[in-house]
Amino acid sequence: MKWTLTSPDGIGDFLLRLPWLREMERRGWKLQLLARDPTLEAARLFGLGGEFVPLGVSPYSKKAKERRDVFAEELELVRKFNPDLVFLGPAQPSMLEEYASESLRDFRLAGFVLDSAFWPSECVADPREIAGRFATSVPIRDEDSEPLRNSRAAEVLLGGTVHLPACRLDSGALDRLPDTANGLASGSFLVVSPGYREGDYFQGFGVENWVRELRDLEARTDLAFVFVGSAAERGSNARIFSQLREAGRHRDLTGKIPTLGELAALLNGAKAYVGKDSGAMHLAAALQKPVVAAFGGGHGRRFYPTGTRGVVLTVDVPCRGCDWRCHLDEPLCVRDLSAGSIGRAWEALEGLASGEILVWEQLPSDAAQRALEEKPQGSFPQIAHEKRKAGLRRHRDGTDVSWFMRLRKKLARTIDQIRRAR
Repeated sequence: MKWTLTSPDGIGDFLLRLPWLREMERRGWKLQLLARDPTLEAARLFGLGGEFVPLGVSPYSKKAKERRDVFAEELELVRKFNPDLVFLGPAQPSMLEEYASESLRDFRLAGFVLDSAFWPSECVADPREIAGRFATSVPIRDEDSEPLRNSRAAEVLLGGTVHLPACRLDSGALDRLPDTANGLASGSFLVVSPGYREGDYFQGFGVENWVRELRDLEARTDLAFVFVGSAAERGSNARIFSQLREAGRHRDLTGKIPTLGELAALLNGAKAYVGKDSGAMHLAAALQKPVVAAFGGGHGRRFYPTGTRGVVLTVDVPCRGCDWRCHLDEPLCVRDLSAGSIGRAWEALEGLASGEILVWEQLPSDAAQRALEEKPQGSFPQIAHEKRKAGLRRHRDGTDVSWFMRLRKKLARTIDQIRRAR
């Protein structure tokens, strides 16, 4: 059997999905994987076989939403592969899944079907319209974790009960990892990833809170902190790093680790991971490193780490699962964590058994509770999604001319400034 999988999301999503793909491979299914380069790098690092097709454009980019032919070359490669099944991977379909469901109607399509009135997506079409083209559906619930969703997909496609292990990087791959510890002795440091990507709407726990928590952690451990993250996170990480009391014993490698293999090598030499929910966190878990992570509630409880000792920190707010369309002035699902939470979680790690994940869902503070009562969520996430999709649809269909009006006003202001200068 041959099958094609679209997996346009990040490394963390893919690592939680990897046990399912390995089980399919073990049962004789040959995979064609459509994904972005970092995900394909993860597939190679973990020894997954099959044909890998890199996506030339991010399915979440403006270009993907404006051009219907943007994935024409990738979808033509699917036709040449001629799979028995095309599984449209994300539970929240992207523009790749929207176009694939249109272009590949003559193939057997499959995918997740969410049993919820609010089904968020990252495409223009209604997800139910896309799901209506599936010959094989995997029913899921909004509260299902990502590993559970992937287990259900394996059971539907393979038949019967399937027990999937947690994602692990095998010893052979570990032996091939490069040395990226930069002179730091194994076990003498923590890998820390607190920052956010500049320009992102969601800024997570916040720079000030991370400074407070990491200063507290400095007093609880002699371990050095090694900061990691993408180049887009360099600014926020630098602001946090510069305000630590003992910055001289720490290192900032944000944007300086070019490959996933080098990041894996660094994590493999670390004592533990401390930071936000990220691909680095899931990679640390796959390396069986202890994890302390601060989680926002946009995806509910879907992406908690698996298979390692860990403490997950989050705030139990009623608006959990908003898909990051926050109706509040700040994301209280993570911003409201009490002072010292990271340090207390770090000390709690020692008492956990192998494979035990401790989830600390703190109650909202009095101030947060008042903010939640004064500004109830209602149907805000759904309204925000519908408004965004309506704008995208008008723009793509050529009926949205607001950009032209903004350009005219900007040009008029520039001309007026030039005249006044004369």
